Amino acid sequence: MPESVVDLTKTYDAVVVGSGAAGGMAAHVLTTHGLKVLLLEAGKKLPIEKELRSMEWPYDNANRGSCLPIVMP
Repeated sequence: MPESVVDLTKTYDAVVVGSGAAGGMAAHVLTTHGLKVLLLEAGKKLPIEKELRSMEWPYDNANRGSCLPIVMP
């Protein structure tokens, strides 16, 4: 994957580290108040169409209903 060009001349009003529940909400509140926010996240870039599963219906799960039987001694 080619490296992207980084523009070090940009300035921001706030930097939020972590896009979890609190970081995402903080970034949202700050940007809705007109601030320029840089949101940093560690880790690899995930393909959102493959990773975002919160909107799936339980009956669409390929493993639905399959479980290993519990064997009691």
